[in-house]
Amino acid sequence: MHTSRRWRLAVAAALLGFVSTVGSQTMVGDEEFRSVFKAAPTLIETARECRLFELYLALESAQKNRGLMFVREMRNDQAMLFVYPPGSRISMWMKNTVIPLDIVFLDEDGVVINVAANTTPLSLVSVRAARPGAFALELNAGQAAALGLATGKQAIRPDLLSF
Repeated sequence: MHTSRRWRLAVAAALLGFVSTVGSQTMVGDEEFRSVFKAAPTLIETARECRLFELYLALESAQKNRGLMFVREMRNDQAMLFVYPPGSRISMWMKNTVIPLDIVFLDEDGVVINVAANTTPLSLVSVRAARPGAFALELNAGQAAALGLATGKQAIRPDLLSF
């Protein structure tokens, strides 16, 4: 099946399931966190399938500065996506971030540039994209490998994201 058709079919099926269950799910963080970040159902393409994630979007500077700071737990179907202008030099740190994360750096097409696996909580050491990009995807530590996200692999379809 053609990749774009597979994505469209997977999006339609996943969104139907997401809409019917979202009210009963426990979300990451507390009420204040959820008031700062918009969550959007998003598919992440793995080596074997497309998986639905509750993706928190960091679009504005204040949101990017905060990120997942002080969040004590996150489900494996939740993630945060930092959105930058294409061609940005992306650098992250783990200041006040208490859970270990995988940071997946993506280009403007949603293809993986590189993965910083199992980052150290509370670290002030910069974690950087290997080249300019447009997105940084934060997942629970170990999720990038479990999903088969590696350099050169398609991870998200930016044209299907709603900002």
